[in-house]
Amino acid sequence: MHPLAITLVLISAAIHALRELIIKRAHDKQIFAWLICLVCIPLFFPLLVYEWLQGNVTWVAVQITIGAGVVHSLYWYWMTRAYDGGDLSHVYPIMRSAPALIVILSILFLGEHVTLLAAIGVVTILLGIYMINMKKFSLQGFLEPIESLREKHTQFALITACAVTAYSLQDKIVIGHMDPLLYAYALNVIITLYWAPFIYRYKTRVQIRTEWERSPRDILLNAVIGTSSYALILVALTMERVSYVASLRQISIVFGVLLGGHLLQERHKWIRLGAAGMIFTGTVMIAVAK
Repeated sequence: MHPLAITLVLISAAIHALRELIIKRAHDKQIFAWLICLVCIPLFFPLLVYEWLQGNVTWVAVQITIGAGVVHSLYWYWMTRAYDGGDLSHVYPIMRSAPALIVILSILFLGEHVTLLAAIGVVTILLGIYMINMKKFSLQGFLEPIESLREKHTQFALITACAVTAYSLQDKIVIGHMDPLLYAYALNVIITLYWAPFIYRYKTRVQIRTEWERSPRDILLNAVIGTSSYALILVALTMERVSYVASLRQISIVFGVLLGGHLLQERHKWIRLGAAGMIFTGTVMIAVAK
């Protein structure tokens, strides 16, 4: 990989894990996520002005973002639902297991053939996902992941992983048609608009105001670091293939497990850290094999 791309991805991964920690600690996670996107609009408005003056704001760019915003909006909703009752060190690694899904879908629907190393990487990721649902090393502990599929937060984490898979492929295509920074900003605008009917239908003004008053600094911080993290990934995608970037980005899984285990005092952190290591190792195998 290009050295600059590696640097950008590693910085983005650390920031992304921090963002997830902040969202996990929020009271109403749907309102919190929506406020993050809402705050981004005026915060990064000078960027839109700059892109407009450069002639990068075109009707084609608008159409692309409108379509791409659907997947990203679903991702944000499913991600916040996964954190409702789910530990950061549990659901975050599952949500970031997209590389395995990318390979599996390529085999099933595109008829692609993979190398032995890539196949081992997929199996390693799947074992890591299974292991992260364990609470102890015993026969009963081995069966617990199957039982965890009944839990809503586990189900939403798996669905979120599908959304990550979709937008990882989608973003690589989109940045070939528009500037990455403009795309990152436009997505915040589109997600805010898409979410508005849901927020005003199921949340009250009091709830929205209360969430803002409870943590305005966290919302502002997340708006800055979240957009910055995503922009870094988009820039990295202009330098490297999506499989390499998506795989290296999974180092954020290790960061997320460490943050959840040490700052949030979540249980089973050593089992989850080992599982996170397996998921990251598997994604690296997939990247190297291609």
